[in-house]
Amino acid sequence: MDERAARVAVDDLAALVLRGPCADTVAMERSVPATGNAVAGALAAVTDEQGRVLLGWSKRGMWELPGGKIEGAEPLDGAGARELAEETGLHATGATLLTIMTDAAQGVPRVTAVIRIAGFTGTLTTAEPEKFTRWEWHDPHSLSCLGPVFTPAAQALNAVWPGVIPGLPPVHRYPHDADQPAVPGEPAEAVRLRDEMTDAVIAGGWVPSPAVQQALHAVPRHRFAPEKDLVTAYDDNLAVVTRWDESGQATSSVSAAWLQGDMIEKLRLEPGAVVLEVGSGGYQAELIAHVVGPAGRVVTVDIDPYVVHRTRRFTAEAGSGRVLALVGVQVNVHHSVRMRVHQS
Repeated sequence: MDERAARVAVDDLAALVLRGPCADTVAMERSVPATGNAVAGALAAVTDEQGRVLLGWSKRGMWELPGGKIEGAEPLDGAGARELAEETGLHATGATLLTIMTDAAQGVPRVTAVIRIAGFTGTLTTAEPEKFTRWEWHDPHSLSCLGPVFTPAAQALNAVWPGVIPGLPPVHRYPHDADQPAVPGEPAEAVRLRDEMTDAVIAGGWVPSPAVQQALHAVPRHRFAPEKDLVTAYDDNLAVVTRWDESGQATSSVSAAWLQGDMIEKLRLEPGAVVLEVGSGGYQAELIAHVVGPAGRVVTVDIDPYVVHRTRRFTAEAGSGRVLALVGVQVNVHHSVRMRVHQS
């Protein structure tokens, strides 16, 4: 069968899925009025019960997040919640400042606050038809094929899910240190695929203990590899590469599920254990955190600040709250390699 087509059959029902070529996501700018002042705005990243992010198709011919300019001395999280309500009719039940980004558009300095919306009420509507033609929910793993996206919106999406949109122009980010609540929501397909993956690992004899089996069933693996599609994320025999160096060599990955389960089994963990993991990706640490339970703790360390940043983002949104991610500094001492750890 053509690799652009797939047949899916369940019981007596069948569907043929046709796939066209991926339209690479391209960051697009809007015209900025000439001014001697900086432009300050807030963008709201909100997801639904299936974990999809809300984007609007603007009259400027690009996808955008809900957002706009900050009014006066308005708080940043309040600005994001206000813009969400004004443009979409949705009212935030929780808003957290995720990061502040600085860049420039046509020579004008720009400051953009990224606001993560943890929940909402109301009915989605196109409240400002003069600005947007429609609002749609999009799976995070499809963002790299979305097409033209307003540059700050693309940067904001990449701040929520680091690595999900490649090739973006440089931007300075200043992450906020406030506690970020877990954000619920995932597609039913993710649950089904996670159960299939876990059943395959169990059938292979890799995870005999109920605690590790329950961890594989519970922890949303796809949220630790948002740049991949669900089928790839839940392949029980596949290591998902999430980071490459300049030469194209893989430097970080989410290991195959059977291998991760087998490693955890060999640790023979007890509830309440405190575990140090060297080499972070987030998913393995969350599996361990699930096994050691509420009284346990996991400290995960990596020498790549980007990897640690990803781990912090993903464990904050989809994790147990019992994982601490730290940056390690590699030093050579008497021809041996040791690691110093500092919290940043």
